[in-house]
Amino acid sequence: MRLLLLILYSIVVLSANTIDAQIEAIRKAPVAKRFELMNAFKRQLVRMQEEERIKAIHKLKNITRSKHGNRAIKEIKTRQRAIDRNKHRSRHQLTKERMQEQHRQEVQDRTERTVDREIENHIEEQLETQIENHIEEGVEYEIENQLEDEHDDD
Repeated sequence: MRLLLLILYSIVVLSANTIDAQIEAIRKAPVAKRFELMNAFKRQLVRMQEEERIKAIHKLKNITRSKHGNRAIKEIKTRQRAIDRNKHRSRHQLTKERMQEQHRQEVQDRTERTVDREIENHIEEQLETQIENHIEEGVEYEIENQLEDEHDDD
């Protein structure tokens, strides 16, 4: 019976369209149920936009001036700071990953340019060697022909 009552009461509070209605339900709830309702409210606060969350926290703070209310508000703020830190870490991690990718790409580009230059230099050296060998062979052939022509004339 208690569980059914808790579920019913939670559904009513969670289905409330306004923060004011939820806070009022928390305030009017029996002490035993207030804890569960406050936890549901905290979960909803975490999903809100920052401006909505601040307004809701201030409303809750004004209505609940108890030790438990202040503890709940402190816990909500702590959770929000943790969420903000995680967002900052995520942005920092993305920036770091982008920088690493950019560096990797620069190294790859430099390596490709170096390999291309080495290939071009090797090809040039081979061509020069082939041209020199061809010229030398041609010169030797001409010299041999001239020598043969001179011996034939004798």
